[in-house]
Amino acid sequence: MPRSRLLLLSLLIATAARAEPPLPNPSSQGSAPRPAPSRAEPGFTLTAASKPQGQLLRPVPGPIRRTWGQIVEGEPNNGIAFGATGPTTLLAPCAGRIMFAEPFRSYRMLLIIDCGGGYHIVLSGFDQPETSVGQTVRMGAPVGSLKGSTAVIGLELRQNGRPVNPTPWLKSTRR
Repeated sequence: MPRSRLLLLSLLIATAARAEPPLPNPSSQGSAPRPAPSRAEPGFTLTAASKPQGQLLRPVPGPIRRTWGQIVEGEPNNGIAFGATGPTTLLAPCAGRIMFAEPFRSYRMLLIIDCGGGYHIVLSGFDQPETSVGQTVRMGAPVGSLKGSTAVIGLELRQNGRPVNPTPWLKSTRR
């Protein structure tokens, strides 16, 4: 992966993580201040278990086209890429909160989900988001769509901004 993409992606994740919705003014409601809302869905956090198998759904049906560590554009790949045929719906690999959802350079749409525990999922290469920034999603919820006939859908797993091999985290099927 080009170093410039790695730096931009880390900056996007850091910026999105700081973008919290404002809390209501407690003086206008006559109540004590409430704690900041959780970034991920309550009760869900990816865990750095010794056996991470099955904690993430595949976002699309289809084969893995690029693997973790495979050399792409002269750099090791920091994620995996699925070959997808459209039209199809992208599903949230984890429960969490949408932190970023907009076009990004040549990656078409880019979506970042805060899965909790310092983990983020980055999805790229699809046509249209089905969610908005700040929305909480459940694992398996529709988060994007592919309208065209074929695409390469990228998936990166990051912990505290650093890439993690997502392959052992994936369920063997989409459901």
